[in-house]
Amino acid sequence: MQSSTRRPLTPAASISITRPGFVAIGRGQPVLLLHATMSSKSQWRSLAERLAARFLVVAADLHGYGDNPALPERTDFTVDDDVALIMSRLDHWLLNPARVHVVGHSYGGAVALRLAQRHPGRIASLALFEPMVLGLFGEHDPLAASAWQAGRAITGRVSQHRYFEAVQICVDYWSGSGTFANLSLPARNRATSIVAQAALNFRALTRERLRLDDFRTVAARTLLLGGTRSPAPAQHIVRLLSTALPFCQTGWLEADHMAPAKASQRFNQLIEAFVEMQAARLGENGISSLNPNIECAA
Repeated sequence: MQSSTRRPLTPAASISITRPGFVAIGRGQPVLLLHATMSSKSQWRSLAERLAARFLVVAADLHGYGDNPALPERTDFTVDDDVALIMSRLDHWLLNPARVHVVGHSYGGAVALRLAQRHPGRIASLALFEPMVLGLFGEHDPLAASAWQAGRAITGRVSQHRYFEAVQICVDYWSGSGTFANLSLPARNRATSIVAQAALNFRALTRERLRLDDFRTVAARTLLLGGTRSPAPAQHIVRLLSTALPFCQTGWLEADHMAPAKASQRFNQLIEAFVEMQAARLGENGISSLNPNIECAA
């Protein structure tokens, strides 16, 4: 898939705004970027800069990451809590209820899919890298055994306040054995400080049992990507969803689950080409503006 020439739809000047919980850059049709577990809006820096010549790009923090605190005393945290957060923010950030192109990675991909189910009229397109909808599998399903095992180990260590061990399990499962040992001390400390939210995310993803039929009603055109070196459960989810999402094209990168960061050049090219293709369908009707009260805020 080749990237097309970037041509802004309007001559309006680009904006660049950073506020607690989000960063916005560019001008045009809105593109929302939703990060993975153990990450934040900052994971999208290179993609946001690439898209900003053509789109209004908003990278948002989910609950418990970046500038957003975790919900206090919430053992019943669900994916819908993050959906509610994002919808309330979109309604505040954007001047008009524009349809939004959504890019999601891992847990952020699961949130993006739920957004498309709950608010289909607001979603222009979906671009997903290994959305971890673990609710498709039972705890003892062999297709997802390793992900459940890792998740249980993480949540167990967190419940015992063994955060360092929990974050090592999490990082090494998704990024490869030995990855955590090679992180800098500041990176280890940052990861350790948010691993409790990763445990909540795992519970949220597995609390609700899902069926493939639940995704057959997603009307948004979807780009679904996977990594050839990702853990088997992530690959199985991509293959299963590709049979259920009605307007889906699927692709594979020679990378692991962290491809949006480790293989960012190729990943960003694919996302840009897909979003530009979908944006052309909306034309000028898809353009939105940022709320000027946010733009002018201190």
